[in-house]
Amino acid sequence: MGLAVGGVGGAGGGRGGSAGAATAGSKSGGAGAGGASGPGGADGLAGRGGFAGMAGRAGAGGFQSVGGGAGTGGSNVNVPAGWTCQATKYRDGKSCDCGCGVPDPDCKDDSVESCDVCSLLGGCGHATCPSNIVRDDNAHCAEAPDWFCDAATYGDGKCDCGCGAIDIDCASEKAEGCEFCPLGGCTSVFDCSTVDPDDNSVCTTAPLGWTCDARLYRDGTQCDCGCGFRDPDCTDKDVAACETCDSPGSCSHQPCPGTIDPAATARCYVPNPPAAWHCDPSMYADAKLCDCGCGAPDPDCRINTLDSCERCACGFNCADAVDPADITQCVPPPPGWTCAPESYADFTCNCGCGVMDIDCLPNLYCEYCDGCAKGYCGRIDQDDITQCLDRPPPAGWTCPVDAFFDGACDCGCGASDVDCGGPSKIACDVCDDPGSCSNVPCSVTPNPIKSSDNTTCSN
Repeated sequence: MGLAVGGVGGAGGGRGGSAGAATAGSKSGGAGAGGASGPGGADGLAGRGGFAGMAGRAGAGGFQSVGGGAGTGGSNVNVPAGWTCQATKYRDGKSCDCGCGVPDPDCKDDSVESCDVCSLLGGCGHATCPSNIVRDDNAHCAEAPDWFCDAATYGDGKCDCGCGAIDIDCASEKAEGCEFCPLGGCTSVFDCSTVDPDDNSVCTTAPLGWTCDARLYRDGTQCDCGCGFRDPDCTDKDVAACETCDSPGSCSHQPCPGTIDPAATARCYVPNPPAAWHCDPSMYADAKLCDCGCGAPDPDCRINTLDSCERCACGFNCADAVDPADITQCVPPPPGWTCAPESYADFTCNCGCGVMDIDCLPNLYCEYCDGCAKGYCGRIDQDDITQCLDRPPPAGWTCPVDAFFDGACDCGCGASDVDCGGPSKIACDVCDDPGSCSNVPCSVTPNPIKSSDNTTCSN
């Protein structure tokens, strides 16, 4: 006789139920006697791991399933992509779970009225239902672009005021209904005294997050945008209502619309840099510094003059390195510059280039020695780092002229190289220059270069 065992809570039930013994475990597969189903499991898990009687049928309420039937209320449904709450909450047969990114099949419809739970771990809801769940789309939450307090306070079950937008928990826009005034709003001390009595989203004085001059807030003359908090002087939340967008302290440094965010005019958006921009993309319109010499205008530059440049891609000294006629460009190398044009004013001191690199001032410390030095800084004239020392090869030198005094000890060249520390073969770096008596590298042994006279070879 086979024994029908359920899942976590029994063959025909959830947690807590147990199946009766099957009366028939024979090949004929008779029904098990007393297979009563237990009460639905609290966690709604499937009857995972249960075993049905061999070839027998489960007790009443169970399922004929190899490995055990699913308990009542259990779920073996795959959770869809986009579900952000606990996987066991999806189609658990118990509650309509909302704000989880994907509609729960347990909900009778998409309205917030059908929601049972609105603040699950992983969900977007902030409190008990209705919370900030979208009224006709209970898989998602409503957000206020102009909300400047902690996001979790929006739709948290309390009427929060002074945050730049009307909280959906507030029955009206009047301040008399305010239950809490969070930090980040009108004050820093949870004080509602500066909340506008007739519009609880704004303040009577400049709020803590206002970044422009305090006198501009609610001055009754113009709508100031980009100042970190919505100006009550703005008759509309649309960017078209903005009258001043580039006041000192604004995140936009250009006239309206500048970089004002159309969805929240107290803030700015970061546009993508144009194709001509060759500086770090994060520097473009970062609302911090006016970057010059980057190939395209930076919206952070209030005016297109050299005086506005605060950071530049043309070396350390913007005043000398940026083209005053076009601050998007660097000045070209001066006449007489013999190194690569792009090495002038590139944040490194390049020496031996015929003209002083402005990056060498004031320290005169050579980092690269191109031009006449051909990469070897030992050739640079220490009295004039724009020039090289003139040290021609001695009489009898048979290797290329450029191989003499190039920083490497060239051997077998008929005369001593100034770069060699002595006459021994052990000092040699290059043994097979054109014109050398040796045609093999110094590493080859035996080597024809004489051991005690590296200017010549053994016969």
